[in-house]
Amino acid sequence: LAVVYGAVSQGNGGLRVDSSPGRGSIFQVFLPVTTADAQPAVEKTPQPVITDKGRILLIEDDPDVRLGCEQALRLEGIATRAVGSAEAALDIVDTGFAGIVVSDIHLQGQDGMALMRNLLARDASLPVILITGHGDVSLAVQAMKDGAYDFIEKPFSPERLHDVVCRAMEQRRL
Repeated sequence: LAVVYGAVSQGNGGLRVDSSPGRGSIFQVFLPVTTADAQPAVEKTPQPVITDKGRILLIEDDPDVRLGCEQALRLEGIATRAVGSAEAALDIVDTGFAGIVVSDIHLQGQDGMALMRNLLARDASLPVILITGHGDVSLAVQAMKDGAYDFIEKPFSPERLHDVVCRAMEQRRL
């Protein structure tokens, strides 16, 4: 869906979603009308949002969610590296890591909360955004107390992810 959204948005189109329990979901794609003599649109290449000060490390064990988040961020020009486990993330994040982390809470092996505590012990200023499909108020409160930059419940829109990531990147640059 993130890929479709990006392609439709770049073509000045729109999406409408009608979703009802027990009925399913209907997705409508709206594209502008062109004439036969219309010039092809110049493909715009997203400009990277990230400077030399950072990048995004995404940790998500569900391959479909990982791909969707990674594509949504890349469509916005944000350099993203995605891995499927906390252990793989720990191999990447060293003391010189200048980016931000977006991690699912429920991971195989070490969970996202433990990963966040481990990463913050290495770098207390590292913005860590936690995402989960099993959130409740107490979990969100605990995550924020433990140092999470933000907490996002699934499902979330690509715009929501982009907004939180951009705010975290800005904080990291300060």
